[in-house]
Amino acid sequence: MTAVLLTLTSAGLLASCTSAVQGAATPQATPAQPSNADNAKPLAKFSSCDMLGQATAGMGYSTPVPSIADPKKSCESEKQGFGGVSLLLQPDKAINERPSSGNAKSAHIGSRVVIQTAEPIGTKGDCNIAMEVQPSSQAVVIVSNNMGDTNEACTRAQSFAEKLHGMLPP
Repeated sequence: MTAVLLTLTSAGLLASCTSAVQGAATPQATPAQPSNADNAKPLAKFSSCDMLGQATAGMGYSTPVPSIADPKKSCESEKQGFGGVSLLLQPDKAINERPSSGNAKSAHIGSRVVIQTAEPIGTKGDCNIAMEVQPSSQAVVIVSNNMGDTNEACTRAQSFAEKLHGMLPP
């Protein structure tokens, strides 16, 4: 009976191994599965300041600081002679819940739906890009150009959105 149990136990252990390394079994790593809470609010564990810091690194922007408007979800950084960039993480707001604007246009970065809005509140030199984060969240890049150049603001917003896209969950 003991020999049968040892044989069954050994067979079970070997079945969970990927390969032999110099005769020793190597256990197979099991990928961590996100919890239902993580799936419901995929941005809950992200820091807008950390992400913005990575996106602006080496570009002459100041160290990102929490914004006054929403310090728990938004962070901002300034660049002397240009203006600023902010990142707003909205774990409870889907991209289709954004206010509509005549200056908004839909696009994609990879497979991610984005909405670019030039001059969202009528201010020349401002451009926002909202990026969808499934199932019902969004990350918004907000760029302001001190010279009032909306096209330049949208070009920079697109560049930041492309960098941040890879840092976000699907």
